Amino acid sequence: MRLTVIGSGYVGLVAATCFAETGNQVSVVDIDAGRVERLTAGELTIYEPGLGELLRSNLASGRLRFTTEAAVAVPGAEAVFLCVGTPMGVDGAADLSAVEAAARSIGRHLDAWTVVVGKSTVPVGTAARVRGWVQAELDRRGAATGFAVVSNPEFLKEGAAVEDFLRPDRVVLGVDDPRAEQILRDLYAAFVRNGQRIYVMDPRSAEMTKYAANGLLATKISYINEIAAICERVGADVAQVRQGVGADIACRPAADAVGCHELLARQRCASGATIAKAQIGFVVAVALRHELGLEAVAVEQIAHRRPCSRRAGKRDCGQRRQRGRVHAGVGGRSRVEGRNKRNASPRQRRSIAARILYG
Repeated sequence: MRLTVIGSGYVGLVAATCFAETGNQVSVVDIDAGRVERLTAGELTIYEPGLGELLRSNLASGRLRFTTEAAVAVPGAEAVFLCVGTPMGVDGAADLSAVEAAARSIGRHLDAWTVVVGKSTVPVGTAARVRGWVQAELDRRGAATGFAVVSNPEFLKEGAAVEDFLRPDRVVLGVDDPRAEQILRDLYAAFVRNGQRIYVMDPRSAEMTKYAANGLLATKISYINEIAAICERVGADVAQVRQGVGADIACRPAADAVGCHELLARQRCASGATIAKAQIGFVVAVALRHELGLEAVAVEQIAHRRPCSRRAGKRDCGQRRQRGRVHAGVGGRSRVEGRNKRNASPRQRRSIAARILYG
């Protein structure tokens, strides 16, 4: 299948490389000429285990290429994936300016029926807006080219993104066009061979599924940190507690599916505040926009519930120093194995750094 991916950031690069790995012809569009040059030379612009080898092998096979020109990559594509950034704005809502620019570039160059697939994390209702942006450009050209818009959110964990993409827990398709659904089922058949992990729903439900999953992850991190604080007071071992809870089949999906506890184990002192606020912020913005004030306040509280424990930070740091290892780093930022993202934590600065420097 001939595919185009707009955006060569974390999601776009992983998706494009993995699609090429299963035999598809993939063109990646990015406005950053320097990044395109580096990727064309086989140089990764992000760190992700296993991605470099796949990138270079698919470049060598000719199945993967990079360009700055949408006019070259969009025509003839059976599906075009939007994988551009949607940073949080000052009001907490997602900034869709890059999504709009990408959608309009598709409309300017579309020459045959195609599926426009949104993989970026976007507000509910964005698929309809993408449809409007593409159609506006087609109307400006006087073109009668047809297309469908699908929401296909990503669920990748940094440090395991290649594995997550090649062997996904689930594939969510928000689609209202039978032809588009079949094209994406055929595309993902190589990753979900029995077809039982493909969930088809309407676009708005697919977009909300991504927000809900992010919110659940934030909730789980905050909750286990609450339990960790209680364990400290009563002399219990939180690692053993979470194993016991996760062994219950009724609790396992909520306890272990997203890998929250493994994240906690590796990033105990820094994970909560930064991750929870980032994950839950979009959900709160949506709730407030729809005048769900009380519900928004309740959801927002999740992000601020004991993101980390100062005493746990001191204790964990002391134990690691006694073992001759220092896991955390400098200036209140902690690095997690398999990831190149560092998360800021004010409490880490106040407690762990003081413990390291002054004992």
